This record gives sequence, C-alpha cells and structure tokens, in this order.
Amino acid sequence: MDTSVKQKKKLWHKFVKACESQWMGGGERYKLGEDREFTDLICDVISNNFCAGQIFKQTGELVNINPKTEVSFFKIAVWAFIWWIKESENLTQRDKGEEFCAGKITEVPKEQSMKKALGLVD
Repeated sequence: MDTSVKQKKKLWHKFVKACESQWMGGGERYKLGEDREFTDLICDVISNNFCAGQIFKQTGELVNINPKTEVSFFKIAVWAFIWWIKESENLTQRDKGEEFCAGKITEVPKEQSMKKALGLVD
C-alpha cells in the first residue's frame, strides 16, 4: 500500500480512532487519581524519557514478533503522543519546527478538550 496524501487522508480517521481506543483504555487501566496516571508517576521518578523506552520496546516487538500485531503500531503512536504532552510545555517556538512557526500547525487553547483538539467531536 502506498503512503500518498490521498491514502493517508483515507486512513487517518481509522488510525486516530484506534489510537483513541488505546489511550482511553490505558487511562482507565493506569489511573492514579482523577488527573494522573501511573505514567505520570513513573515520568516524575525516572524522567519523560520513560516514554521513549516504551516506544523502543514496542518497536522491538514489531521487529521480533511474527505475525506483527496491529495494536503495537497504535501503542507507539500513543506513547509518542504522551511524550509530546509531557514535553510540549517546555518546547520553545523554535523547538516546535518550521511547520508550527509557519502556521501550518496551530496551538490548541488549554481550555479546549483533547477530543475536540483532535477533531474527534464538533
């Protein structure tokens, strides 16, 4: 299957829905109070690089296990998303890259819900 813009647009919604299922499920499984997960505690103790470790672990699973499980791809995406959340407050305008600076990517107001920010609800 190719990775053209047309193909990405066609599959993006399916990918986002699968990722949402992963982080919603993980949010319940790893809940540590109303506003935190065990991931937050681990990152507090170890560092946000814990997220990178999880991405490496899932990548290793994809490389070493046959047949590959589709959920591993979604887990990698979700760990990247969590890592971005943990680091985003510390990123400068320069760190955010040329797409962000050129206005191709816009910041989401803090009060806006994550689902709305991701385009999952109107």
